[in-house]
Amino acid sequence: MGLDAISDNYTVFLPPDIPVSEIRSADVPHAIPAVSPQAVDGLKFSVALSRDVAIATLGERNRDVPGAAAIAAAPLVVQHAHADPARG
Repeated sequence: MGLDAISDNYTVFLPPDIPVSEIRSADVPHAIPAVSPQAVDGLKFSVALSRDVAIATLGERNRDVPGAAAIAAAPLVVQHAHADPARG
């Protein structure tokens, strides 16, 4: 889907213009999780790799296709809020 989302262990906050149909049709088998700059910097041989290769390597290591497919197919609770979820 190529978008920024905020999450915690219980909730994923998506931009309000993302419809449920887009979540359901996500290309889960090819999805790569986001990789933080800190994770790239912590990679053992990060200085020997280009940033793109390091991100791709960590993304592949952290992929969970069955878990992502289960989440994409699970019941959704859609709530519309005007508050910034990052602020609590």
